[in-house]
Amino acid sequence: MTWKHPSSPVTKKFKVQQSATKVMTTEFWDSRRMILLDILPKGESVNADRYCETLDRLRHAVRRKRPGLLRSGVVLQHDNATPTRQNAQRNGLNVTDLAYRFDEAKVEPPLPSIPCQPVSYGAAKELLRQMSGENAPSDWSGGLDIVYKLGPGFTDPDMKVELNVTNKNQRAKAENVFGIIKGAIEPDRYVLMGNHRDAWIYGAIDPSSGTAVMLEMARVMGELVSKGTWRPRRSIIFCSWGAEEYGLIGSAEWVEQYVSTLRERAVAYLNIDIAIRGNDTLKASSTPLMHNIVYEASKKVRNPNPAEIAAGRLTVFDTWQNVLTPPGESLPIITSLGSGSDYAPLLQKAGITAIDASYSFDGRKYRVPSYPLYHTEYETFDIVKRQYDRDFQFHAAVGRVNAEMLRNLADSLILPFHIASYTKGLKHLKKTLDTSGYGAVLRANLDNYGKLDDVITEFGADVANFEKRLDQLDKNNPYQVREVNDQILLLEKAFLISEGLPTRPSKKHILFAENANDAYAASSFPGLVDLLFQIEQDPASADRWERVKRHFSAILHTIQSAGATLRDTTMFMSEQL
Repeated sequence: MTWKHPSSPVTKKFKVQQSATKVMTTEFWDSRRMILLDILPKGESVNADRYCETLDRLRHAVRRKRPGLLRSGVVLQHDNATPTRQNAQRNGLNVTDLAYRFDEAKVEPPLPSIPCQPVSYGAAKELLRQMSGENAPSDWSGGLDIVYKLGPGFTDPDMKVELNVTNKNQRAKAENVFGIIKGAIEPDRYVLMGNHRDAWIYGAIDPSSGTAVMLEMARVMGELVSKGTWRPRRSIIFCSWGAEEYGLIGSAEWVEQYVSTLRERAVAYLNIDIAIRGNDTLKASSTPLMHNIVYEASKKVRNPNPAEIAAGRLTVFDTWQNVLTPPGESLPIITSLGSGSDYAPLLQKAGITAIDASYSFDGRKYRVPSYPLYHTEYETFDIVKRQYDRDFQFHAAVGRVNAEMLRNLADSLILPFHIASYTKGLKHLKKTLDTSGYGAVLRANLDNYGKLDDVITEFGADVANFEKRLDQLDKNNPYQVREVNDQILLLEKAFLISEGLPTRPSKKHILFAENANDAYAASSFPGLVDLLFQIEQDPASADRWERVKRHFSAILHTIQSAGATLRDTTMFMSEQL
């Protein structure tokens, strides 16, 4: 085996040496340095403890002889060997040993039994074109240039379709990987950044565009810490999730394992599932507390599009504002969070305020719900480089926006959330409910529907009083600083209800959750909308209206209770006011 150094035409031989110690690898090296570390097959373990122990022992020698190694950092890659039981117990990896296992044959509702197989655009068009039967309703008709039919069968009675499904139902191990930068002053407060590693097919966009950005952020911030030039006030946790595409499994299991800790200590979660869906503008979905965070960050990042700079739009924010600001508004729209990525379990189970921001296409020009290659085998590195981001400047811009949000949340003396955004958010949710048609139904059936406006107004007053006290805060008093930061930290969590939504008990946030009929779309007052949707199917059901009344009462109570978390810490009861 031979190789050539990029700067030399001379062909060299690999020297091959098998380690005699526990770390079983094949090392390829020349007189200058090791060229390749080849992990051996299953059963031979490359142990992270071994790396760390060796590096600690050799740190001074490495610093003297190979300073570049310390500057670049060390990547610890898990091999395909199963960890020993001792390691699993020591590292807390055996949580599944404690879990109750359902019998798959007895799961209710049962697992779907209809064979399912994704097909290409061309195959779908041909199959649908050949269908017989009555014409499909207009809202069942898609965008293909055919007449949609309901079936059954085909216009040619001899036509048959054979579907061979080779999917296997088997258990597999999924792992999360974390990188932690310990905070200098408040190490027990965590700002989280996450991306999932698994993909359908090649996943160059989903999730690898986000993976690349998060890894670069971790590298840059880790290098600053290693050099001693910066350390955040609060701890930063980089989260690489496993098994997201199978139902957010990695993030959900982790949150369930550490939910008590996260509810008390987590400040915010930045999700970067996909870094670029297009190259027209930034788009963001978040809870109200994160609105000003992303607005301010995007104003500090140079526009990656030369044409936009030539038009006078110098920053990421300028283009975003130009493309996505609704009529009569001054700020670009930020949508609510649904349940399409790993932010969902962190928000729903632990009440961690969250955001998902990426570069995207202009929806005014392209009337599609997502980028056309989503979850297909055409999501390759080549298509990203040729069609989306030739010089990866849009990736870099997304990384800078997220890095500035992360730094701001981790470094600011007072948590930088704009609390008044929640008042505006509540008013927007109420307006959305009223204009959806459900408002008229609720007004006709609930005597106390007007109370929703009252508690939102009361919440706004609590926010205004909190901001007045914040202006008078002695920022040199660490106890006062910690007190107000704790109040800010707990606000999002105050909107969780322990029993969950009436029809979806795993969803705990009373204001934000996905639409029950569309997991990617958000829903205003989701528990209420779920119940009203059921009533549409059976308007005469008195029991269902009782459930609506109970849940509406819970909404009123929760908003009022959330406002109380912002009051003076010894004057929080309404009776005292």
